[in-house]
Order: sequence, then C-alpha cells, then structure tokens
Amino acid sequence: MKIKHILFVWLCFFSVGTLNAQLNDDFSDGDFTSNPAWTGNLADFIVNSNFELQSNGPNATSTLYLSTPNSLIDSALWRFRVKLTFNPSTANYPRIYLVSDQQDLSASLNGYFVLFGETGNDDTIMIYRQTGATNTLVYKGSKNCMNSTSLNDVLVTITRDNAGNWRVYTDCSGGSNPTLEGTFTDNTHTTTAHFGVYCRYSTTSRRDMFYFDDFVIEPYLGDSIPPQITNLQVVGNNRLHVTFDEPIQAVDLQNIQNFSVNQFIGQPLSASILNSNAVELTFADTFEINLNYILTVTNMRDLAGNTLASASRNFARIVSIPVDYRDIIINEILPDENPSIGLPQAEYVELYNRSNKSIALLGWKFANRTTSGNIPNLLLQPGEFVVLHSNSASALFTGVPNAIGISPWPTLRNSDDQLELRDDQNNMVDYVAYDISWYKDNAKSDGGWSLELINPQALCSGQNNWRASENPLGGTPGFQNSVLDLSPDTEAPKLLNAFMLSPLSLNLIFDEPLDTTTVILQNFVATPSIGIQQVDFSDDLSQLTLTFAQSVDTGEVYTLNISNISDCAGNTFNGNTPFAWGKEAEPYEIIINEIHHIPNEELSQITRFEYVELYNRGTKAVSLNGLQFSDPSSRA
Repeated sequence: MKIKHILFVWLCFFSVGTLNAQLNDDFSDGDFTSNPAWTGNLADFIVNSNFELQSNGPNATSTLYLSTPNSLIDSALWRFRVKLTFNPSTANYPRIYLVSDQQDLSASLNGYFVLFGETGNDDTIMIYRQTGATNTLVYKGSKNCMNSTSLNDVLVTITRDNAGNWRVYTDCSGGSNPTLEGTFTDNTHTTTAHFGVYCRYSTTSRRDMFYFDDFVIEPYLGDSIPPQITNLQVVGNNRLHVTFDEPIQAVDLQNIQNFSVNQFIGQPLSASILNSNAVELTFADTFEINLNYILTVTNMRDLAGNTLASASRNFARIVSIPVDYRDIIINEILPDENPSIGLPQAEYVELYNRSNKSIALLGWKFANRTTSGNIPNLLLQPGEFVVLHSNSASALFTGVPNAIGISPWPTLRNSDDQLELRDDQNNMVDYVAYDISWYKDNAKSDGGWSLELINPQALCSGQNNWRASENPLGGTPGFQNSVLDLSPDTEAPKLLNAFMLSPLSLNLIFDEPLDTTTVILQNFVATPSIGIQQVDFSDDLSQLTLTFAQSVDTGEVYTLNISNISDCAGNTFNGNTPFAWGKEAEPYEIIINEIHHIPNEELSQITRFEYVELYNRGTKAVSLNGLQFSDPSSRA
C-alpha cells in the first residue's frame, strides 16, 4: 500500500527532509538499476505494478540479494517496509542488511541485519551482528509481526547514535505509525559501505512472495517521537498499572492530574512510580466487575521532552462467569472479500452477545478446519457486536466499530467451512458449518457480500437461518444485520436425505439442527425389525447416524419410522423413509427404461435436457456404485 504523504509526515517527525537522505527509494520510478543503483541478483527481482520491489527468483532453492552503497551509520535512521505473503521460517525468510562492509550480502562480511522468520508462532523480528560468517543475536522483538499465513506487512524504523545505542520501532498492522518496540546497545561494527535486501527460500512457491518498499536512510537528529501507552493492567479492585514504551519524566508520572477514569471515577488518589516507564494508580472508588472503563492520560513527557498530549485506553475489571452454549454467536461471515462492493477488502466474522451477561473473551478462540486464532481480551456487553479480522488487515477496519485483529487468523474457505467459537475452558460456544448455497443468490455468492444470520434468537442456527446481506455495501460489520427477522420459527424440520454408510449404519440429513433431547432410540423403529443401539450427531446437529445391532440384509428394503423429533423451537417431525444396503446388479436386472435425446426448451422443464431413465426390474435393492453408462463414442 503506497501512502506517500504519510511517509512525508514521518520525515517531518524526524526533522529531516528527503534532500538530506543517504538513501530514498520507493521504486515509484519503476526501476532499481539507477537513482539509486542496486547491484546483485538483478534478474531475480522486479518492480511490480504497485511500485514495490518484489522477488522473482528461480523455481529452486535459492538465495537472492540486492545491495546499494551507504556509508551512514553514526546518528543514522533506517526505515523500510517488508511484506510477506507467507509465514516465514528458518528455511524461508528475508534479511535487511542495515550495515555491511561488502557488496555481496551472501558472502562473509561484517555488519548488522534484521531477520524476519523463525519456526513456531513466536514470529518476532530479530537483529543479528554478523562478523565474517558468524551471526550473533543482539536484539529480539516483542511483537509477533510475522505469524500470518496470508499477509505480513511491517513498517520498521531503526535508529543508532554514535555510541552504538539502537532503538527499534515497528508497525505490524500494515500501517504507517511505528511505535518503540525495544532498545539495545552494540558498538562492535562502526563503519559501513552497503545496505541491502536478502531473500532465502527452500519452498519454491515462495520465490515471488517477498516484497520491499519505502527505503530511507538519513541522519538521525535525536528522539522526536512522543511516548505511547503500551500496556494497561487492572491489578486490584481499585488499582491500575500503566506502562509506556520509553522512560517518562518522573514529575509527570507522579502527577495525579495527568490521569483520569470515566464512569465518575475521576483522578487517582496516588500515582506511585514502578520504574522509569511504569506507574501504579490507586483510586478511591472500586471498579465494578465486568464494566468497561476508559483511562485518559495527558501531558506525559519522555526524557527528550517529547509530549504525549492525550491518549486513552479501555480496561475492565474482569471476573469470569459461566457461559452457556450460544450466549455469544457467530452473526455475520465474509469468507470472500473480492470483488469489494463497499466492505473492507478483508475477511471478517462478526460475533454478537445475545445474552444478558457481560462476557469477557479473554482466552477465547475462533477456529476453522485448519487454524485456531486467539481472541484478545475484550468485554462484550449484552447486545454488543465485535468484528474479528486478521491482525494484518487492521488498517482496513478503522471505520468499523469494535473491530479487533486476532492471530493467527483462520483463513476462511470461500465455498464452505466449519467455524468454532470456544471459551477459555475450551467449551464450544457456537458452531457454524456454512456453504456457498446459504447465500441463496448466485450473483452475491461470487464474492464481496457477507452471509448474515436472520434470527439471532433462534437457539439452533442452520442453513435456513442465513442468507446474503441486503445492505448496499455488501454487509453490516459492527451493526444490526440487514436481514434481521425475529419472527418465531414455526416450520418443522425436513428430512433431506437418508443413505447407508455401511450395513450397520444409516445417515439421516435434516435441513436444520435438531433438539438433541428429543432424539432418543425409542423414536426410531425399523421395519422389518432390526435393533438400533446408538445415535450420533454431527457437529452442527443437523445430521444423525443410527448404528444397528446387526447388519441389514443385503438388497432388503427397510422402512424407518421417525416420531417426535423436534428442532430447537419445538417444531416436531414425524415421518418415514426407505433405506437399503444394495446388492450388486445381475445382468439385465437394471435396464434402460426411457430415453430423451432431443432437448426442447419450448416444452416442460424436464424436456429441456437429455436424460436416460433406469429401472430396477428385480425384487431387491441394487447398488449403482461402480456401474458405467456409455455410448459407442465414449466410455463414461
């Protein structure tokens, strides 16, 4: 994402214009061979249509690099953006060489590089000192910047003074507002000749998944960035710990007038310094349980005199309470964001608190078939929505109320998926197994439109309770659904299909979830008589599997009578269905009984297409599995 005016603002923050930059390359000229000139594996990189430097290496395990001259190291600032469309590892990763005494970054050298990629979920950025062929870790970050399997977009700013004191700023959300992540001191190498990028991959599909942009190296005139709040923790019924990203002047930390809490709490009674960048606040009133509060902090100066004029953070004194199934529900799903109609161009899932409880989501997980994501600490009040999305898409949801990023994000399948919401005890709170037919609109199922829940008060939520959004933007993240209808469910469940899984088991598929308390063995009777010894449910409660006490007779047609099976609204199904475990066909037992070979669109719906009718002229059920139908020109 190109945001040139934001880049200019950053230059102003550091009081240095681009005219003084040692390096300034955003590839907007579409070239990397001049102004400035990069050297190295030139054939293995391109400038893409978004004016980003992109890898384009061979389809084999490879190491690629480009470097450009740079002699600035003392009182220096480096800034750059790294984007990866995969989760890096120890075998597939990029490096940014801040300092190198050699042009060839794949050779032995002296310098420092930033590494993106390690095995596991702890995907922080790291900085290494390289001396010859020996790499020594000198800094490990605190943010999981690179743990997405779809898009990692990180803006990094690093400063170094002439004494070897380094400061590392990052924005892992894909935005342009890096905040201080950490500091370290290392003064081993004090000269440099080159700066560059280095890509290593052993998985060949990664060959074109490295992106770089917005390179700046310039003199660093000192800290001009105001401090930021990095953590706010409730440590008692009336106490808070506030932590900043850098040391704060003591007089500001101790001034109670610089802190205030809403909900009539007001200023603290005392402010006690914990360390140079943290303070404990004690208030006269007790924070109510599971109530959202806002702490406002003003006039915080760092040691360089930069002032945080005002900042606010939400907090709550959270006490876990029992949660029932579907107290919080999956209320809206955008599995396919392209083409965008008007929604943020990123997947999301909206949750809704349909209970009368204030529920803390700390420790909760949202998952699909392959990935489980951790939901950040959030207190969801009755009737409130929260929109979940990937951390890397945070910048796209700034206009959506109560939207939070989770990591790792379970990338949703466009056509179908199984979604789970689990509490901090791993209990299932909601389950939705959607498929593309739920849109009930072929045009909207092609992408850009969300699936919305029709009635959030229906205790069971099957396909009949979902359809495509009717909002002109394509969905309603953070707001009441456009298809909302609280009319009670008065329709009985329908049996869609019944088929044998084996001679011992029969699968029944209904059009909506069932009330499990009504599904008992006595409600199923098979004729001819055969004992039923077990009933099992699918995860979404819309399918049943009956297990028989003994195998059915091959070819025998049975009838299953079903009585008093209800959906969650109490609507009852009574009916019957035939079933059989078919035998193999004998010669001429299955015959071609009717042929329609000349379609006629002017006649009935049936005659618009060719068809062939088969007829079982025997007395037993026959399995069609393995049979073939063909004409002289093809053997289908």
